[in-house]
Amino acid sequence: MYGLYQIVYFTIIDIINTLKSPFFIAVLCIIYFQYLKIGKIEKENLGYKRSALLKLFISTIFGMFGGIITTVVFLYLGVVVIPKDFMYILIVAIILSLINPRYMCFSYGGSIVALCSLIIGYPKIQISQVMSVVAVLHIVESILILLDGWRSRLPVFLKQRVR
Repeated sequence: MYGLYQIVYFTIIDIINTLKSPFFIAVLCIIYFQYLKIGKIEKENLGYKRSALLKLFISTIFGMFGGIITTVVFLYLGVVVIPKDFMYILIVAIILSLINPRYMCFSYGGSIVALCSLIIGYPKIQISQVMSVVAVLHIVESILILLDGWRSRLPVFLKQRVR
């Protein structure tokens, strides 16, 4: 049990260091502007908009919670994240997003890179590690949706052509 306390302690220290990172602040700015865009849609559809700053704060808190869960699970499963492997996956995911934004997902990118690694032998990646990371990320994502997915829901109205 002492090991769990150490893991949580060092995870919190790492989160505090991340909060001071310029890259993290840039990502927060991007997310904030996305929430401003969503606010315009809310104003059109609902007649009011919710605070983008409050949404950003709540998302950040839940994101840190998800990060702690992910780190603890990675450490207990012994998953090793090799950044080089995920650069390939990120590039493939970005290319897939040009086809359809829905495809920007590590599960699609990871599957394609893993298949390429199995079939043609390039890039050399640890497929079990990559798929473990993808699985844990999806599990944590589903937990976050369960806990906070209801908060920013917005009705979607579609027009269909009648034949």
